[in-house]
Amino acid sequence: MTSLFAHFKFYFYNTYSRILGLLFVANSFVFGNWVARIPDIKESLGLTDVALGMGLLGAPLGSILVMPFIGWLVSLVGLGRSLYLFSTLLLLSPVMLANITSFNSLLACLIYLGITEGLMGVVINAAANGVERKLERPIMSTCHGMWSLGAMMGAAMGSIIAGLNIALQIHLLMISLVVLIPLLLSPEIIQMFDTLPSPEQKKGFQMPNMALLAISLAAFSIFLNEGAIADWSAVYLRETLKSNPYLVGMAYAGYAMFMAVGRFTGDMLIPKFGKKNLVIGGGLLSALSMSALLILHEPWAAIVGFSLVGLGFSCIVPILYSSAANEPGYTAESAIAVVSTISFTGFFIGPPIIGFISEQYGLSLALILVVGLSIMISAIGTMIHFK
Repeated sequence: MTSLFAHFKFYFYNTYSRILGLLFVANSFVFGNWVARIPDIKESLGLTDVALGMGLLGAPLGSILVMPFIGWLVSLVGLGRSLYLFSTLLLLSPVMLANITSFNSLLACLIYLGITEGLMGVVINAAANGVERKLERPIMSTCHGMWSLGAMMGAAMGSIIAGLNIALQIHLLMISLVVLIPLLLSPEIIQMFDTLPSPEQKKGFQMPNMALLAISLAAFSIFLNEGAIADWSAVYLRETLKSNPYLVGMAYAGYAMFMAVGRFTGDMLIPKFGKKNLVIGGGLLSALSMSALLILHEPWAAIVGFSLVGLGFSCIVPILYSSAANEPGYTAESAIAVVSTISFTGFFIGPPIIGFISEQYGLSLALILVVGLSIMISAIGTMIHFK
């Protein structure tokens, strides 16, 4: 406990890690609020599961289009300016999402969201790796914990606001203003993070070797599961389990909360238990928890089950990103771009896949995909030599 307290004291007293943590929180807070309102979007547009799945394909399309160019963009603009600019672009997304009136506008808005999520996903992890190198101590898992904390708070707030029947437009515009204004008033981000080591300008997107391919496949599976849970957990509680409107966002909030707990302790747990054991054990815990919630078929069981899935997944992504950044023959930024390009594709294609399966066989059966992928993550973990 003393070491955990000392770690957090250092993290929040250090200006680099504190501001980086706030950026992780701000970005995921917006996302969590959006997740809680997906059922309202689905209902207001009268979308079937397949139609919603097709609309959600806009995000992976945007992400895939931009990711091969992110290394070049960051080299051109600089790390600090990239953090400031990409965060601003991402935090403008609720303004667009608040004005969805048709399937076409949903698709267009999610393409924009995918582009900005792709940009931010690479640059924020590259910044975390740069801060680790500067401080010579691990912070990656804690940074991802801050992301989970923001997602938890956003989903919980979104669920409460949805229960109060506050209009989607008012809700999302309010959230955007709350998180965007402090960012715009913090231009020191540019000067601070531009002092970190910049991405290698001579290297753009590189094809993965076998080690990076294995890491990318595991990350792809994790992100596909995360995307499926983020976009369908609220729909599962609302439409399949017929739960109270105040509870629909709590499944993802619990998932994000337990993921945050695991990640906040991850920088201490990883040296104790080892990266391989945490990946294998985490995948198995998630598979068992997901199986249990689908069998029990009760709202509170679903909330507890999704929460334990989040705990199982919690340390896996930071471990994978850290291992990728240390892969010989790649700069940290180019390796993260490779893994992010593949893994973020999983995050965004997960929801459409669930939608297609759900339309034919029901959402409960569709979510079994999460169980299978969790087992596969554990299997891949046995084969990866973590660095």
